[in-house]
Amino acid sequence: MQQQKKKESLSFLIKSRSVKRNSVKLSELKGYSVIFNTESIYYFFLNSSYREYVRNCSHIFIDGAALSLIAKMFSLDVERYHGPDLLEDLEKEGLLDDAVLVGGRSENKKLVENNILKLWIDLPFLQNPQDLAETALNKINKRESIAIVLISLGLPKQEIVTLMMGKEFDLDETLFIPLGAAIDFRTGIARRSSKTWRRLGLEWLPRLVREPRMFRRNINSLIGIAFFFLHLLHKKFFNF
Repeated sequence: MQQQKKKESLSFLIKSRSVKRNSVKLSELKGYSVIFNTESIYYFFLNSSYREYVRNCSHIFIDGAALSLIAKMFSLDVERYHGPDLLEDLEKEGLLDDAVLVGGRSENKKLVENNILKLWIDLPFLQNPQDLAETALNKINKRESIAIVLISLGLPKQEIVTLMMGKEFDLDETLFIPLGAAIDFRTGIARRSSKTWRRLGLEWLPRLVREPRMFRRNINSLIGIAFFFLHLLHKKFFNF
């Protein structure tokens, strides 16, 4: 079972564990992973449980144009790998057939009915991550081989729940992916912005217009960008 509890810096984690879309075989990835965007940076610096999860991750999917741009400004060799694209690639490679989805909306059951996913675990509305993790584990038959566990509970709760659930699995055999709302694009609940907006790195803008509740998340993302920039400046000039 993989255990990584060293206190590496964020820049080191991104440099050493980021996944490039066309340079990896998804079926070979195991252990904890994280879809990391600018809001993730906010929680990395302000939420110790979320930070612990990221430091335990073997694979980091860089999701966000601003994050990618700033990383490259400081010579970090990264490539964007957006959450919905990751989910699409997993499905194309036939890796979702034995995948379990934890949480999310009731529409997710259609993915099981259409033989896209093996199992969907509906969770009650609980605030305590430990209660959520225990409820999910009680509904999983751990005697069966589970290659992929997807968690859709929102950031940072889903990562904290994932860390707790993973302690009951062999992380050399199972890949955990907290994927947030990416599953909603697959079920059609949410609509992705056009490719033009995505190329411009402004995919968040049309979504903000459609979903004003995203405003708070965008504020967190702006704070996260500032944190990341200052962090990289500090690493560059003070090597700390």
